[in-house]
Amino acid sequence: MQRRTSKTIGRLALAVAMVTGGAAQAQTGAAAAKPPVVSRAEQCLRSKVDRVVADEPDIAAAASFLVSYACADEVAGATRFLRNTAYVQLFSTAFKAGAAAAAASKPAVQGQSQSQGAGSTAAAAAMTASALMSQLKVDPENGDVTAGAQATQINAALGQFSNIMGQFLPDNVPVPLRELAGALVLEAHERHRAK
Repeated sequence: MQRRTSKTIGRLALAVAMVTGGAAQAQTGAAAAKPPVVSRAEQCLRSKVDRVVADEPDIAAAASFLVSYACADEVAGATRFLRNTAYVQLFSTAFKAGAAAAAASKPAVQGQSQSQGAGSTAAAAAMTASALMSQLKVDPENGDVTAGAQATQINAALGQFSNIMGQFLPDNVPVPLRELAGALVLEAHERHRAK
């Protein structure tokens, strides 16, 4: 049982990594399609890079400081948006597949009412979960999940899930923001050397 759980967690970690990477690329790829929370993070990086580079000559340290401290709140918001978008997509797909599988499974013998009851209960639970997941949206202003009365619990659960997955995927700064910070630091470093 524990071995199966470990494999499931490993597969889930891989799926989250793939979905998160895809969501990060999709959300930060085109300027017109960027959610405000991601645009604010990029603007913060651009506005603070010169000051950070002026105080920190080491390029790697400056880029790290820029995303981890100077623009920490903005980067955290963009990270939350990209993470929650990926999780909502992942869980929606999983619950829809579960609902379809539960609906398709029927007992072998019609006379077994216990099996039918268990199957219909599982199907109803899966369909309820699927309906809830279809209501989930990620707010482009702050990165939180919106889903009516359940939003607070869902955001807390996704935060906890992210902490667990962080053991498998420890770097929580989206690649496009790290790349932007690196490029901005290099450009600022050249400007400061030219002075």
